[in-house]
Amino acid sequence: MAGLGRWAGFVLGLVIVGATFSSVVGTIVLPKGVRSLISFAVWRAIKQPFLAAAGRMRRYESKDRLLGLLGPVSLLALLGAWLLLFLLGYALVLLPLTGGGFTTALRLAGSCSPSAWPPRPGRAPPW
Repeated sequence: MAGLGRWAGFVLGLVIVGATFSSVVGTIVLPKGVRSLISFAVWRAIKQPFLAAAGRMRRYESKDRLLGLLGPVSLLALLGAWLLLFLLGYALVLLPLTGGGFTTALRLAGSCSPSAWPPRPGRAPPW
């Protein structure tokens, strides 16, 4: 039964990687905006605290200064969400292919990411 769960994680990982890739391409590459559930969820999660804080301010200038940060902060949060989803998806894909548990697959997925390069001098690659 444990093997079946690992392969279900493999399929879920493929779905997560595919949805994340579609969100990245639809948001950044395509000239027409494509609706993405990931982008929408991150936007709503970032927008709500900003609007709540802006609602407590009396002066227009203060509200404008705060809400001017909403776009850049949401884009940075979206980038972080994409990276985390790619990491999770690839870890789930690697889970049945590694002999260890989820932490081993997560470590392997993280070490294969472009952010892990260039390796530190004097250290061998993790694989």
